[in-house]
Amino acid sequence: MKISIIEDPDVVETEIKVICQKKTPDLYDALSGIGVLADTFAGRVGCETHFVALSDIFYFETVDDKVFFYSEKLTYETALRLYKIEEMLESTSFQRISKTTIVNLRKVSSIKPSKHSRLEATLKSGEKLIVSRFYVGQIRNKLGCVYEKNSCH
Repeated sequence: MKISIIEDPDVVETEIKVICQKKTPDLYDALSGIGVLADTFAGRVGCETHFVALSDIFYFETVDDKVFFYSEKLTYETALRLYKIEEMLESTSFQRISKTTIVNLRKVSSIKPSKHSRLEATLKSGEKLIVSRFYVGQIRNKLGCVYEKNSCH
């Protein structure tokens, strides 16, 4: 891979162009890395790659060995694995809540106890996600949740 950086004091907005023979997973990894550094994340909708602000992403999810992320209106696919996304977003508002899901805690409007020692997180979009037992302690610590187990049942 060849990378060129050209400085031009007359440029108003930084632009990145990718010219390639074929789109590959390595290329998408590189683009996603660039995106995270700029507080955006690369995802595909059909044949187009979009760069979505992290603040607009509600959650990441693995479905049938594919990883998707969701904004308020669109669903994007990424070539990155969920564990890699978790590593990249470690010091952000994103938190793993199950084996298949990483949520943006800034998009959570409420959390309540659920069955079997789990939590139910309601997103600002109205969608509900389950926090598995394994991640409940991490979520409670990160958010400072104040409730007693089984106090609402």
